[in-house]
Amino acid sequence: MKSLLIDTSRKPAFITLAEDGVCSAPLVFEETKGLSALLFPALQNLLESGEKISYIGVGIGPGSFVGTRTGVTIAKTLSFAWDLPLFSFLSPLAFLPRKEQESFAYIGDAKMGKLFLLQAEKNIPYAELSPPEIVTLEELPSLLSNKDLIISEKPLELDEQPPALSLDQVAAHLDEEFLKGHSTTTDQLKMAYVT
Repeated sequence: MKSLLIDTSRKPAFITLAEDGVCSAPLVFEETKGLSALLFPALQNLLESGEKISYIGVGIGPGSFVGTRTGVTIAKTLSFAWDLPLFSFLSPLAFLPRKEQESFAYIGDAKMGKLFLLQAEKNIPYAELSPPEIVTLEELPSLLSNKDLIISEKPLELDEQPPALSLDQVAAHLDEEFLKGHSTTTDQLKMAYVT
């Protein structure tokens, strides 16, 4: 089965086609300013082969308000126009490690002195994430004490690199949801933006 995956909620944003849990030729946008003007020509180029798509997957944040709404609006519009099932995923799923870890946490900036925290137990081939939780810096040590790995959207150390995209993990997760029939109607789609 072939799918179209879209996430514009954070940097880097991406669109890609995936087949059987493997992404092919992802288009990654490091700069999100003016992204909406770039997305439609990029989508047109990506889809020019005319291959049949089985479903659309969209990142629902947490991330920027405008960025999240841009991707969700495009995905909902295409889902409606093409009469395709729509699936959502928490955007940090695209940044989780490919390594096998027992448990991990993803930390992001929720602005105004708070952080958002997503916690997960690793479940190969994809991760089940908890809903985003808003926490204070003081609460973090107790919440992270039993985690094998901690991932941050911004480097925790000066020489550390931000996490790399792991798009095949997103594709595998959405394929499984498709096979289970767990699609989302456009009315049910809830965004998780916190920044």
